[in-house]
Amino acid sequence: MTTISTARRAGACGPVSVDGTGVFRPVLRRDLMAAVRRTRRHYGLNTGDVLVLDVLLSFLPCRDRTSGQDRPITAETMPVIYAANATICGRANDMDPRVLRRHIARLVSAGFLVRRDSATGKRFALRAGGQVRGAYGLDVSPLLSRHAEISETAARLDEEAEEMRSLRAEALTLRGTLLDRAGALTAEALSFVETAKTVLRRTSLAVRDALAIRDRMRRLLGACEAPCPAPENAPTPDDQDTTATARETDEMTAGNGESVRQVESPKIDTKSVGPIRPETIFTTWDVCSALHDLRPTPPKTVREFQEFIYDLGPYLGVAHRTLADAILAIGWTEMLRALNVMVERAATISNPNGYLVSLTRDWLARSGRNRVDCSRATA
Repeated sequence: MTTISTARRAGACGPVSVDGTGVFRPVLRRDLMAAVRRTRRHYGLNTGDVLVLDVLLSFLPCRDRTSGQDRPITAETMPVIYAANATICGRANDMDPRVLRRHIARLVSAGFLVRRDSATGKRFALRAGGQVRGAYGLDVSPLLSRHAEISETAARLDEEAEEMRSLRAEALTLRGTLLDRAGALTAEALSFVETAKTVLRRTSLAVRDALAIRDRMRRLLGACEAPCPAPENAPTPDDQDTTATARETDEMTAGNGESVRQVESPKIDTKSVGPIRPETIFTTWDVCSALHDLRPTPPKTVREFQEFIYDLGPYLGVAHRTLADAILAIGWTEMLRALNVMVERAATISNPNGYLVSLTRDWLARSGRNRVDCSRATA
């Protein structure tokens, strides 16, 4: 191990030897800087800090004059940079001296640099026998002593980044599957699934948070795929004749002659609502972009549109009676627009019934039509 010189004890620094107890392994400058770049966020460094550190290391005498190739930095390398700020700024793309001082201060705070100041505050070399034996200036030996730690951190971060890529890919695949089955999700679950893509794209997302998102999506998908239990009051074979008659009375005729079955007992007078023009409702679907995430494939018939609306209402937390009153008031096409608005704002709507009543009344006021009785809805 190289003996620390008298000049170094006085504050200047000569060759260093540091391992876990004082000696570091020889390292190429490019390998050291590659590890620093991969870990800069971990150590709280910005790109300017890394640039200045790279420039400082370029002053170390570790280039072979014959081949021009970099030689490893060893314990015999004098680790103090005594170049003036103006010289350092020139190598750092003509950096402003004030900016340079800020970066140096950050590197000192991060424990990568130590200032070796002379009595006058100047930087200069200490020579003996025509050779530099020590210097006052910026000492990079703390960085060299932490090379093993930085390399291990870089390897760990690389593993985490690989794990994060896998988690993101799996979570986004689950998200697409859940959106295809949006009708089986609650409003809160759908809001989580829709916003998950934005959260997964955050660079600051931790692995544990990505795992939590992935695991929750797995549970939601498992719940969607689980068989639905038979209701306690399911009709027995003896009751089939009665329930068949009830189902027949729950059907209504659409404007194009198709039969559409109501989900619950509330019924709509389709003559009061008016006939549905397929070209109008299909055109409306094209501009309701929020609904496309819930159902990427558009309904193909008027009946499918009606079934979609009746499924979506309860999914958003709207009672069937409120939905029926609103359809009676504004019609199927405007109801599609209203539900599109509610899907877009689902995360901020605390009272879906009251919100739909408000949308209905606003539409009626704008259109000048008579208002219907929406008093049964919970405002």
